[in-house]
Amino acid sequence: MKISEFIKNPKNFLVYCGNAGIGKTHLAAALVEFGLTKFNSFRYWHEGDLLKKVRASIDEYKNSDYLDCLNYLIDDEFIILDDIGSSGLTEWRKEILFEAIDFRYCSMLPTVIITNFSKKEIRSLYHERLASRIFATENIVIEIHDGPDLRQKEEKNDRNTEA
Repeated sequence: MKISEFIKNPKNFLVYCGNAGIGKTHLAAALVEFGLTKFNSFRYWHEGDLLKKVRASIDEYKNSDYLDCLNYLIDDEFIILDDIGSSGLTEWRKEILFEAIDFRYCSMLPTVIITNFSKKEIRSLYHERLASRIFATENIVIEIHDGPDLRQKEEKNDRNTEA
């Protein structure tokens, strides 16, 4: 229901928090076609890939501001930020994520944010300013932390049929 609400009126953030294996990245893959057909510009970013691009821009363009590069990488009409927090939590990574979220939030651009972290974990691991933007009342938030790991479930079913 919440996902269809976002698709009908894509604005602000759709945030999907949940344990591994419940289909978060599968949802992101399904939203790629939506992004390609509904918007003039669209990008899908796995957090690690976005961080690598920003890091490469620092190495390549030593005299320019890496935030300019970041803004270029995330200024599309619609983006998906997948697997937030999966690359580890250094201060630099937290800063890049905050800048990306802040840019998208202030621009009021439709953004899908996917993470294994719970709301509570995001509030404790990141600065409150980031959590405030991600969990703002105008955003759609889905949080499932007790869902079955569908990857493990399939594996278990395969073992049962082999016996």
